[in-house]
Amino acid sequence: MLWTNEGFVLDDAGNMVITTFVDLRGKEERTAIRCLVKGCRRQHALEDGETLLISKPERFREFGTALIRDEQEGFAREELVTVEADTPEEAAKRQAIADLNESLQLTGSSSKLALRTERRRTTTQKESFSYGKDWWIFCTSIKPDDGDWEEWRATLDEEYDHVSEIGQPAKFAEALARMVAEQIGPCGGDAWTTATTDGSAGARTKHDFQWVLHGPVVYTDQLHDMLSREEDMTKRNAALLFAKPSTHAAQREYRFVVFNGGVAEESALLKVSGMMRDALTPTEAVLMRPSPAPEETVGEDGAPLPRTVKGSETVTERYATVTTRKVEREESRRQTRNSEGCVVS
Repeated sequence: MLWTNEGFVLDDAGNMVITTFVDLRGKEERTAIRCLVKGCRRQHALEDGETLLISKPERFREFGTALIRDEQEGFAREELVTVEADTPEEAAKRQAIADLNESLQLTGSSSKLALRTERRRTTTQKESFSYGKDWWIFCTSIKPDDGDWEEWRATLDEEYDHVSEIGQPAKFAEALARMVAEQIGPCGGDAWTTATTDGSAGARTKHDFQWVLHGPVVYTDQLHDMLSREEDMTKRNAALLFAKPSTHAAQREYRFVVFNGGVAEESALLKVSGMMRDALTPTEAVLMRPSPAPEETVGEDGAPLPRTVKGSETVTERYATVTTRKVEREESRRQTRNSEGCVVS
């Protein structure tokens, strides 16, 4: 999983705006994202519409048609049906009838005995849990390739007659966070930042914050299992927001997840800002978040230890630190040499 904090920015009101890119895809699947698309009615087009609606995941369990509606959105469930084995008496009876039929067949008889009464005992085990109540979501899609447009359009409501494009997803996420902070108020509190005040370094200031996560959705056939049994809590929490059943894979979804602090309102209507409209314009750059390099291991003196390169021998030589070089220079100055240049003390 790739979890990248993109920045902590203070808006004009002193609220901290936080955006985080989340990518649950495997390393080999993390392709660059050039553009996003949003299917909608023409009057709701991002480029000239006045408002934008964000909603809790549970709303989409009953709202919409085609693949916009998802009965497992914010609610993962699993149903396991087990067929119980026959009792010894039932098994013996079935075997006796099977033996008799085989004997009749061997003698050339046209008679056949059938066991007409069948009993089937099953045990049904159901597990489910709901999630996502602390978040609103805004759903878009990764722009389809030329041959995939028809499959993607089939996932939309029939009334959707327009497609808006989002050329700068990271900027769109920041604009969305700013809109929530300015129009509703920041939904989080007690975010700290370090600053310099009156020449005193290290002063800490406290701010209310607004957090938006964004990234591509991954699809799985085992949604309940993925969400309930993941031991890594960071990955599990991300999966709660960025994983869906594979039946919806044609959506190619890329979503923006807005922290709401657990408010009762199912949805929030926001006025589209100028910054958000600017984020619709594509640029030459693409959205790509490289995986972080492994942390460097250091020794007791702070010097980096040699790394083992796969397929090669371990390098044991270590570079001297700046402190080590200073000490060596001081020691060399204190050395006494004779006329022939040999060190005598």
